Amino acid sequence: MIPKNVIGAGIDRVDGPLKVTGGAKYAGDVSLDGMVYAVPVTSTIARGNIASMDTSAAVKAPGVRIVMTRKNAPPLFKGGNDYDDACQSGEDWMPLQDDEIYYDGQIIGLVVADTLERAIHAADLVETSYQSCRPMVDLTAALKKPDTSQPATALGQPLQYERGDVDKALMKSLVRIDRTYTTPVQHHNPLEPHASVAEWSDDGSSLTLHETSQWVVNSRNSIARMLGIDQSKVTVRVLSPFLGGGFGSKGYARAFSALTAAAARELGYPVKLVLSRRQMYSLNGHRPSTTQAVTLGSDRRGRLKATRHLCGTYTSKVFQYIEPVVLSTQLLYKCSSLRTGFDLARMNTGTPTPMRGPGETPGLFALESAMDELAFATGVDPIDLRRLNYAERDPRTNNRQRWSSKHLNECYDKGAEEFGWKDRPKKPASRRDGRWLIGYGMASATYPAQNTSSSVKVSLTADGRAEIEVASHDLGTGTYTILCQFAANELGLPVSKVSCRLADTFLPPGPCAGGSQTVASVGPAVIAACKNLLTFRKAGMPGEETVTIPGSQPNGFSWQSFGAQFAEVRVDAALGRIRVHRFLGIYDVGKIINEKTARSQVHGGIIQGIGMALMEASAFDPYFGRVMTPNLADYHFPVNADIHGIRVSFIDEPDPHFGPLGARGLGELPLTGAAAAVANAVFNATGIRVRDLPILPNTILAKG
Repeated sequence: MIPKNVIGAGIDRVDGPLKVTGGAKYAGDVSLDGMVYAVPVTSTIARGNIASMDTSAAVKAPGVRIVMTRKNAPPLFKGGNDYDDACQSGEDWMPLQDDEIYYDGQIIGLVVADTLERAIHAADLVETSYQSCRPMVDLTAALKKPDTSQPATALGQPLQYERGDVDKALMKSLVRIDRTYTTPVQHHNPLEPHASVAEWSDDGSSLTLHETSQWVVNSRNSIARMLGIDQSKVTVRVLSPFLGGGFGSKGYARAFSALTAAAARELGYPVKLVLSRRQMYSLNGHRPSTTQAVTLGSDRRGRLKATRHLCGTYTSKVFQYIEPVVLSTQLLYKCSSLRTGFDLARMNTGTPTPMRGPGETPGLFALESAMDELAFATGVDPIDLRRLNYAERDPRTNNRQRWSSKHLNECYDKGAEEFGWKDRPKKPASRRDGRWLIGYGMASATYPAQNTSSSVKVSLTADGRAEIEVASHDLGTGTYTILCQFAANELGLPVSKVSCRLADTFLPPGPCAGGSQTVASVGPAVIAACKNLLTFRKAGMPGEETVTIPGSQPNGFSWQSFGAQFAEVRVDAALGRIRVHRFLGIYDVGKIINEKTARSQVHGGIIQGIGMALMEASAFDPYFGRVMTPNLADYHFPVNADIHGIRVSFIDEPDPHFGPLGARGLGELPLTGAAAAVANAVFNATGIRVRDLPILPNTILAKG
């Protein structure tokens, strides 16, 4: 008997048993006959040139098959990516093609040996001398350099944006907040390290890659371009059925995968490369640091008259990546005069890359902190301030275009009631429990809703089972389960009789598992294919259907998801320690397909937000440019003992203009605004406003 609530029910993950029993094979788990192991040799400076490399000891080391350097490496070419121009990332510059060093930990060689231990040992034997220069790793200094640019757009939206007369409106504003906020470099740190296993056929006509990839279609095409492969003559297959987290760091093909394939082609053996944790701090991207100047002008009641949000951030010396920090400011609140600006510096780091909620996450820390400062300055409750400035329609369209669905006011209502907001200390630093100062804070959350083209094949078997095939992904977020729910609901089958095959380029092409778009993109294709199979299902006959659904357009609406975040913190008055005692998130993302996996997604996002607020920061040596926190001991993020009560709630109203079930993506939204909610609670607890993340005990003590 099929449960009537298969859509929306908290169904266990169908891939759960495989994962807890070790049956799920990740890229780094792949073992092939005759396989050898590759280890990158990386630079120990961040800027300069290679003067010489002595590989003689490494070449003679036991088990070594090849030592690849700039002198004997095959040519590699620009890989690009299959994302459109709105989302450029990855590096067109390829390693082992010249002598120049652009960042710390850059690949300057590759050692392949018969065991991993021997490859590591031989890589350590390579001796390199450099002509080094002082690197640029300080954002404030970099923004003053002449190579700083002002890019016009990101993600298809304007960065240099203005409506109304901001200067005039600020002059007339009776209340004005003018503050600067900073966020540090952050690294993704997925549990699973990046890995690549490459195997060529004996005749060189096919290449199979087992990758840690959030989009196998892009990985296949990018790596083929890096290797100069004509895919009409050489078949390239990429597989990534399971991922141990990615958060954006696995969204783009990386040069080390191309080097792995090049080594396998040269040697005639399968080659495996798994990055060390230290190497993951240089070779697969990060969230760049930002400095953000936010100016708000309002009347005495807190009604916004002017908003100005100017951001400075950076990209690498070898590629342009844009962290679109200011975009959410353009739409979140009703304000007739608004300006955003964006400066992009160049620094000696690896190229940044999207990290969960790219742009919105650091941007909302600044905006929502400034809104809290405005609430305090006007004496208006922070929730009431946001209601006063509620955008009933999209402000970017002169308030003409409707949202496809928006229930942010309901998020405020429900959150205030469930959290007990009425009990919030009205005066900062006024409530204590022994040595602990207690404070409440809140912030809005927002993230774009989006979808893209996807093809799906659904097959019905004679014994009444269904199988879904698509080259999209499950990062661990529940895609295997949710797609099974879609098919079960349409075909009238128990979820246990539906299975999925994912993340293989031999399957119908699907989208990247990023940008909170997988369910909204693949789900409609699954539903359409299943509808076409209903006659076979009713007749008890086998059948199959392949359907392609193009990405849809808003059709006169603006697509956006929203939420409200609430935090209670306790601050040790003597030691400055901060504990997030409880956290509540209320979200408007349309229809919830699986309450259990959705709740898990939100928990993860909130925990990352707490880490962003209180712990996470990557440090660079200002003189040598080296990453000083390249491990899980020095890069701090929350563990179980740091996390207390987290509660999650959903509005669960289908979006009538977004997909067949009205379900928008959820992956990024819970992280946006979370750090601001914590920072605002710290102010309410202590009376100390911290505008630079992370908020550390010594900062509280120094300002207390």
